[in-house]
Amino acid sequence: MSKKKQRWNYGHGFGGIYIRQTSKGDDKYYIWFYDEHRERQRRVVKEAVNKGQAEMVLYSEIQGVFDRKYGNAKTEKRITFVDFSREYLETYARIKKKSFESDERYLTNHLLPYFGQMDISEITPLHIQGFIKKKLDAGIQKNSVNRYLQVMRSMLNIAKENGYKIGDNPVRQKDLFDESEFRRLRVLSRKEEKGLLKEASAHLKPIIKYALLSGCRLQEILGLQRGDVDLSKDVITIQPEINKSGRLDVIPIHSELKKFLVDHLSKNGKNDNVFTHTDSATREVKPLRNIYRGFHGACKRAGIKDFQFRDLRTTAATRWHEKGIDPLVISRAVLRHSSFKMSEQFYIRSSVEHMKDALNKTKLTHN
Repeated sequence: MSKKKQRWNYGHGFGGIYIRQTSKGDDKYYIWFYDEHRERQRRVVKEAVNKGQAEMVLYSEIQGVFDRKYGNAKTEKRITFVDFSREYLETYARIKKKSFESDERYLTNHLLPYFGQMDISEITPLHIQGFIKKKLDAGIQKNSVNRYLQVMRSMLNIAKENGYKIGDNPVRQKDLFDESEFRRLRVLSRKEEKGLLKEASAHLKPIIKYALLSGCRLQEILGLQRGDVDLSKDVITIQPEINKSGRLDVIPIHSELKKFLVDHLSKNGKNDNVFTHTDSATREVKPLRNIYRGFHGACKRAGIKDFQFRDLRTTAATRWHEKGIDPLVISRAVLRHSSFKMSEQFYIRSSVEHMKDALNKTKLTHN
């Protein structure tokens, strides 16, 4: 853009129009105004070819601000929480979110019983505090309450974007608990690992081994295809559709992991999915969709308490750290976190035995 521009202001706090010329000499019209939160907004009016057309758009935006602020918006629709939850799940979460099943579970089991028949425009921060108190009194962990609130906050933002009547989002950032208070750092001991593998079913055992050797997430494991494993180049490709970040990642195959994959793939036949199970009724080999019930059952039989599948990833990272692997390698090549700080929670907790050994090998004074 060149510096040349023309500007028209329409009174303090109202709005204005200005023109900027492109490098080709064409005029481009912009409008500015304050929204109902007194935040300055700017829009380019792409279709406008003169000042009058830009004014029409400006007046429309200002009218919308007035209507939203004073509750006169004719276009705003009212809807109950339960009705919009169905719309949210089917038209948004199912299509755009990898966590669709979790969102559906949080809504069905927790949010709908409390907010179901309320009009979303009538939900207030006080209602949110009541919901939080009820969950905490029922023994629900703070991190779980955070998950419910995050789904609700996202859902209400989408409702507002789609023209439903709602004021400020009643789920505020300050309602969420500080996750550093309850960050999980559960690591599986070697003894527990032995017991878990002993109790795991035939199709679950290789999944546990792969998780400990690769540090991959469950959805990355269940969605792994044979074509994504390149044993000639010693790399595994994590496709965007199964990656939590939504990007394509490549992770290295180390010697122990390669030995496992060669053995497992030779036993798995020509199935496209790396991890499968045999249907007990039809004897048909099928890809796995969910292993939570089998995993928790194996943990229970092995006497392992307070352990979740995602803790296998923590265990893998901790073991690499204890072997002296550079934390940056763990962070970037294996955990694939967007920042080093995110990875710290995975390897800073070494086992007590390992820390004792390390300290015993350190000479603190001169004899």
